[in-house]
Amino acid sequence: MKKSYFSIGDAAKQAHMTTATLRHYDHIGLVKPSKVDQYTNYRYYTVEDITRLNTVHVLQQMDLPLQEIKKLLEYDDLEKIVEFLVQAEKKADEKIAALQYSKSKIQLARANYERKLAIRKNSNGIFTKDMPQRVILLSDTLEVPTLDVLWNYLNHFYDFLMEGQYEDCNKALLQIVPGIRMDMIHDFLKDIPYLSDLQRTFYQTYIQARWEKLQLPAYEQAAGQTESC
Repeated sequence: MKKSYFSIGDAAKQAHMTTATLRHYDHIGLVKPSKVDQYTNYRYYTVEDITRLNTVHVLQQMDLPLQEIKKLLEYDDLEKIVEFLVQAEKKADEKIAALQYSKSKIQLARANYERKLAIRKNSNGIFTKDMPQRVILLSDTLEVPTLDVLWNYLNHFYDFLMEGQYEDCNKALLQIVPGIRMDMIHDFLKDIPYLSDLQRTFYQTYIQARWEKLQLPAYEQAAGQTESC
């Protein structure tokens, strides 16, 4: 029976490879074409050659290097080939199981985030969010902020500034504090139209407390340290 031959292009298509790959396999002796035209050097492949190419492709999917694949295909003992393929199949099953496990973890994570997203969308804009630790001012009864109340909020900064151990901090105080105009700040707050009376009072009192009890004493101490040097 006359054999059918396929050009390198047709063989590459049937094996889902490129012609460059087939030329490389020929060069390293992995899969050689059954026929090479002595005048044109065109390569021609048989059905058996294409089957061998498909086998190589499958074994590569199992992460086998080409040199090991070449040794396998050179075995004359069919039992060895079968044994090798059984082991390769076992490794493939292990990979499939590992991928299925990874997929299940991804599905759980996706479901968790989808649930959080659904809660956020259905909560009329209300959702939880983790915030870094910070100091806040809370009061159930305070109607108008006072200097003393705000000082309880600001005094944790006082010790830091009054230590005077940080040269950069002292320099900043000496440069910034003399230029602060409290009257201009209060006038600016008065002219902000969207502030309520309580908000305006809060900001004015807060800024005044920070000036009188924090910035000014720290500035005077920094200035005193400079004069004594």
